[in-house]
Amino acid sequence: MKPVQSPQLRPSQRGSIAHAAILLIAALSLMAIAGLIYARACAILSSAVDYIHETAVETKTFEKLVAEAILAKVEVTTTPNGATLDSLLDNQVALVNSGSSNLTFARVAASGALPSHVFYPDVTRPAISIPDLTSAGSRYQVKSLIQYGAATVGAPQTYDFTRTVTGGTSGDGKTIRVVAQLWSVPVTNWSTQAYGLPASIAAGAGVPRAAPTNAAAVIGGRPMILTTLRPSPAYSPGDTTAYDQLYTPPTGPAPEVMPAFYRPLASINWNLWEYVWNTYVPMTLRTNATNTYDFAAFSPTVPTGVTVNSSTNISVNLATVPGGILMISDGVGGSTVTLNGAGAQSTPLVIAIYNPTGTATNVTIAGNNNRSVIVYFMRSTITVSGSPTWNGALFLDQNSTASGTLALNGCFGYCSIYAPFPTLTLTLSVAAGQVYTDLQDIAPRVLLASTTSSLF
Repeated sequence: MKPVQSPQLRPSQRGSIAHAAILLIAALSLMAIAGLIYARACAILSSAVDYIHETAVETKTFEKLVAEAILAKVEVTTTPNGATLDSLLDNQVALVNSGSSNLTFARVAASGALPSHVFYPDVTRPAISIPDLTSAGSRYQVKSLIQYGAATVGAPQTYDFTRTVTGGTSGDGKTIRVVAQLWSVPVTNWSTQAYGLPASIAAGAGVPRAAPTNAAAVIGGRPMILTTLRPSPAYSPGDTTAYDQLYTPPTGPAPEVMPAFYRPLASINWNLWEYVWNTYVPMTLRTNATNTYDFAAFSPTVPTGVTVNSSTNISVNLATVPGGILMISDGVGGSTVTLNGAGAQSTPLVIAIYNPTGTATNVTIAGNNNRSVIVYFMRSTITVSGSPTWNGALFLDQNSTASGTLALNGCFGYCSIYAPFPTLTLTLSVAAGQVYTDLQDIAPRVLLASTTSSLF
C-alpha cells in the first residue's frame, strides 16, 4: 500500500497565501494605528474640553470677582466700603490664588475711576432705555432685573488679570480681561417688593424663609420677593416666589444658603431698603424737601395744599400740593394725616411721612388719585377709605401696617419678615404710559453690574 502524499502547492497558490497574510498583517497594523490615532485624538479632544471648561470657570470667576468688587464700592448701602477698588480686587484675587495649587493670578495696572451714581434727587439722570443684553455677560443674573427699564452709567470699565502656570510653558501664561457695565435701575420697575432688612431687624428674627402668607391678597403686578427658602415646586416644601436657577439644596441639617444668582436681588431687597429707611428718608429727603410740615414745631409752616384741622390733624390735597418733595414730620407721634387724591395728572410728587417716635401716625388714603405720587410711610397705620384707584408707589417700613381696598397703578413695597396686612386687598397694575415715565424721574435707583470676559 503506497503512502498518501501531500498535495504540492503550485507557485501561484503559494503567492496568493503570502499576499493574504501580508494584507491581513497590513489591515491589523492599520487598525492598530487607527486605534492609536483615535486614542490620541480622544486624549487631545478631552484635554481641549478640559481646558475650555477650566478657562470658562476661570473667566466666569473673574467676571463675578469684578462685579462684586464694584458693587462693594458703589451700590447703595448704609455703610459703603472704605477700601479702594484696587484693594477690593486684590483681596478677591488672593482668595482665588489660595485655592489654586499651580495657578497664580494678579491684577494688571490700576483701575480707572468708577462713574458716579446719584441715588435721587438727580435732575440730570440718564435716560431710561431697554438695553440690548445679547452680549451683557452675566446677563441671566441681571437680565430680569433691568429689562423693564434701565440706563447705562458711564462707559464700560476694563480690568485685566494675568494668569501664570507654575512649571508651565510660555504659552500657558495668559491674560483674563473683564469688561463691566453699570446700570441704573429705578426701583419702581417692580410693582411688588417684599424686601428684607437683615441689619435693622433683630438677629433672632432672621431673613424671612418665605413670602408672607398675605401675599395672595396682592393681585397682579410684577413681583420681586426675596426669601431664603428653597424654590418650589422643584423642592418641597418650598417657596413659590423663589427662583430655582443655580440653587443647590443643603445637605442634611445644613441651613439654607442663597446662591450667587440672588446677589443682584440682595443688592435691591437688602442694601437698598436698609439705605432707604436709615438714610434716604430721614436724611436725604428731609434735606432736599421742597416743603415741610412739622407737627412738633411751635408754629409750623403750612405748605400749599395742606389744611390744618388741629394741632395733631392735617389734610393734604394732592391736586394743589406743588411738585417736588413734601416732608411731613410727626415728631410727637400719633398725629393724623389724610391724603386726598388728585383728579387729574400734574407734576410728579414725593411725600415722606417721617415718624421717629414709638407711636404710629394715623394715615387715611381717600379718593381716586390720578397724579403720579410716591409716598414713604415710616411707623404709620394706613387706612384706605372706600375703594379708590391710585397712581404711583407706596413704600412701607417695617413698623407700618395697612388695611382696606386699593387698586394701585405702580409699585407697592413692604418688609417681608412680617405679614401685617391681613385686612388689605390690593390690586396691582404695572406702571405704564405717563405714570411709568413720571416714576422714572422720582424713584430711588439701584446700581447693578453686568460683566463679560475673554482670555488672550
